[in-house]
Amino acid sequence: MKSKKITFCLLAVLLFPLVCFAADKTVSPKSKNFDSDYFEVGAGEKKDYSDMDIDSIISDAKDFYFDLKLEDAEEAVYNVLDFDPKNPTAISLKNKISIIREKYVLFLRELTDSYLIELNSCAKTGNFYEGFMYYKKIELLVPEAVDKLAYIKLSEQRDKIADKIYNINSKHKFLDSVNYFRDGKYTKASKIVNSLSKKDSKFNNYAAMVSIYTLKERSIKRAISNYKKALKYVKAEKFNEALNYAQLAFGLVQDDVKIKILMEQINLELEMDN
Repeated sequence: MKSKKITFCLLAVLLFPLVCFAADKTVSPKSKNFDSDYFEVGAGEKKDYSDMDIDSIISDAKDFYFDLKLEDAEEAVYNVLDFDPKNPTAISLKNKISIIREKYVLFLRELTDSYLIELNSCAKTGNFYEGFMYYKKIELLVPEAVDKLAYIKLSEQRDKIADKIYNINSKHKFLDSVNYFRDGKYTKASKIVNSLSKKDSKFNNYAAMVSIYTLKERSIKRAISNYKKALKYVKAEKFNEALNYAQLAFGLVQDDVKIKILMEQINLELEMDN
């Protein structure tokens, strides 16, 4: 575990703009969950600032900053500072970008470490549904931090159950349910496992566990809605209103780096106002 943490820290610092909640290059295109669908961190397309005035560049920089496209925000800020080295808004934004980048790396490390603990616990107990889910979460955040041995154990445990299902159609449904659950499609997974449990009682425990996550799927949708509202208020510079919605989003989904970072960004703005 120690070596994984060291490797992670180095990669997080060096490869920050590429890390997911990340750009599409990092996130699997098949993933349709909360992490990859709406929340992206990184850089967008390069922009030509040669014909833009300073106020417009700063406006772009702020938008990039709150969208967590920190590389683009930094580039815009440096374009302003090239023309006006003492521009107070650009200097302030440059400092905030540095603070948020550090917090992002910290939160990402904490989240990945917690997922690794859960992954290994699932591998020990044979909980392959949640185990594959945590494995994918880690893979989306920091691919280099995944535990291959845990993945092998989970695969063996899943295949052991699948080998005892003699009906081919039921076996395919079972494997589909594991994949749906891994991808955050808890409602689809629950429907399949519930149908299997009616035919075979050994699926009862799985059905009970998976059904709990259908509530989380609803919470994720509500969190996305609240996050969007918070971001809208942030860009309108209504930071108290933005914080209320960001806190609502965080109350629904705690293991989300981008919600936590938005709350940090809002608090930075409120501190400056006081």
